[in-house]
This record gives sequence, C-alpha cells and structure tokens, in this order.
Amino acid sequence: MGHTDHAFESELAEVRDHVLLMGAHVEGLISASMRALVERDSDLSHATLESDREIDELELSSTSCACGCSRGASPSRPTFGSSRRR
Repeated sequence: MGHTDHAFESELAEVRDHVLLMGAHVEGLISASMRALVERDSDLSHATLESDREIDELELSSTSCACGCSRGASPSRPTFGSSRRR
C-alpha cells in the first residue's frame, strides 16, 4: 500500500468513525424524543432540541475528507436537516 493509499484509508477510517459517533448520538436523540412525546415531558423535549443542535455542530465540525472536499457546510451543498425550521 502506497503513501497515498495509506492516507486515503486513514481519512476513510476517520470519516467512518465520525459517522458512527453521529449515528450513536442520533439513536439516543430518537429514544429521548420518543420518551418526551409519550411522557409529554417539555423539559426533555427542550433538551432533545438542544441535542439536535449539538449533532448539527458535530456534523459541521469535520474538516476535509481524503478527496480534498469539505465535509462542512458549503453554499452549494445543503447539509442534512438544513431545511428544518429552527
């Protein structure tokens, strides 16, 4: 494996780990939001909304991927959830 292949594999592993971390956060967020809905818990609902913002920030916190593109927000590429009302 050449240097470029190794760098690409390293970046790919970083992206995978980041996506897995975000997925774990989202799973917890879904569980908390369902509990807030069922229990009509407005405090938990507000905490869930704040956690959603933290996940959005986590998504944008990435720097660049192996292909040199930006994983953060760009004017030409909408991010997940960018159409949601705040």
